[in-house]
Amino acid sequence: MNSKLFTGVMLVAAFLPAPHVQAGAMTRGLNELMQYAGRRFGREIAEEGAERVSGRLMRLASKHGEELVAKAFRRVGPRAGRLVEDAGDNGGLALRLLARHGEEAIPVIGKATALGTVARFGDPAAVALIRHGTVGEKLVGQFAKEGAEALAKVTPQNGRRLAMMAAGGQLKPELMEVIARFGDRACDFIWRNKGALAVGVALTAFVKSPEPFINGTEKLAATIADASVKPIAVGVANNTNWTLIVVLVMAILAISGYVRAVMTGRISMRPMHSDRPSADSSVLQNEGK
Repeated sequence: MNSKLFTGVMLVAAFLPAPHVQAGAMTRGLNELMQYAGRRFGREIAEEGAERVSGRLMRLASKHGEELVAKAFRRVGPRAGRLVEDAGDNGGLALRLLARHGEEAIPVIGKATALGTVARFGDPAAVALIRHGTVGEKLVGQFAKEGAEALAKVTPQNGRRLAMMAAGGQLKPELMEVIARFGDRACDFIWRNKGALAVGVALTAFVKSPEPFINGTEKLAATIADASVKPIAVGVANNTNWTLIVVLVMAILAISGYVRAVMTGRISMRPMHSDRPSADSSVLQNEGK
């Protein structure tokens, strides 16, 4: 028997469950799973031992369900069982992450704090941590659910931009909520306009209705300018003594009417004479007598 054939026979023997395992709870589905794992992950099974792998497989299937275990084993291989057992109380969560994300989930599963974050905020946190690594873990830790949902929607480049903004105190929870809705488009806009968004009125306007700004139909600069002019106008109006203004206007109108009447001759500027004789006139009359 040549070496290749001998190696093949030995591997096939290693892949098959032991006789007492076959007589136990090994179902047809799990048996097929072991055969698949043997073809794809033969060396790993040979190193660990088919009996140990199949025993772990059955334990996990009885606890978490055969379908979920099969998905994880098909994506990751026999080490899925070890990772799940090492996760302890979070074993079910670890199994679901492996079934859904495959090998990408292994760094998250291997870190207790990261796995706890996923347990708290759900699969968006898993996507955030898988995609953004330690950057994602820090931002989810800072912004909680909003951080997880936002990071699950953006690229690693935008994740790094958000981390820089957070470090500079420019990233608000309200902005993370917008990113969670609009993804990379919102993140690109926020990164380009981080200075303008530091102004409270601009931040408020953007968060209230972000889509027109993201699409370019509204400008933050115009919003800030309008907000700067309006308080001045309102302040002038509030500080004006309108009673005095009305009196002055009425006086001006009265004076203007008088001047117009004089100019048109309706009112004479000559002094008015009394009909009663003056003292001088009486004297003259007496002298004449």
